[in-house]
Amino acid sequence: NFLDIAVLAFSLVDLWMRICCPGATGTIVALFKLSRVCRVFRLVRVILEADLEWTAEESFQSFIGIVIGINALLMGLETDIDWVGWFYIEHVMLSIYFFEWIGSLKRLGLSFL
Repeated sequence: NFLDIAVLAFSLVDLWMRICCPGATGTIVALFKLSRVCRVFRLVRVILEADLEWTAEESFQSFIGIVIGINALLMGLETDIDWVGWFYIEHVMLSIYFFEWIGSLKRLGLSFL
């Protein structure tokens, strides 16, 4: 798909520009920032087309339960240990929870809310 290739190319160039020219501004930079919106639309399309029925299976629900338990332990450690890595771990946990929420919302519709 041409859109997928274009989004990937813009993403790579955007990443390269943010690394090499962190303070860059202008029309080209604005174009690459606009390409982030295309990535969001692509992600929404993939989620709408995907079959997420497997998120109702017992194995996935057990995985989510384990993630919740690990997250509780990590929150306890986070209060005692000062480490910059907690930021990234929190984002990984947020991504897992968000995916589980999207899967449930897609599977059950508005009755989930």
